[in-house]
Amino acid sequence: MGIMKKTDVDLQGSLPGGVTQAQIGHWKSRWGEVNQITVTLDDGRVVAGYFKKPNLETIAAASRFMDSDPIRGGSVVMENCWLGGDEEIKTNDEVKFSVLLQVNKLFRILETQVKKM
Repeated sequence: MGIMKKTDVDLQGSLPGGVTQAQIGHWKSRWGEVNQITVTLDDGRVVAGYFKKPNLETIAAASRFMDSDPIRGGSVVMENCWLGGDEEIKTNDEVKFSVLLQVNKLFRILETQVKKM
């Protein structure tokens, strides 16, 4: 599907990125959490990508590059978690970089406590 203006749902019932609620439901049943990352372009268009939450294996693969090549590390997460959306996220370097900065936030490090007993 094409790139949408900044709306929640187009007239055909698609979300940004040309994805339907049915597709989101399918992804949720298969992968659990589904996250939408949107980027607003200079001309007002909104591109969107949908990502599953990364697992520990994906984070481990990405962490090999985080110090030496953080863009490559972010790309590992993005490629392994991509479910669908606007292909411009993969082909436009500015858009891709913007998404890379956000996709790493999909794996949260929870607050923990250590208590000596």
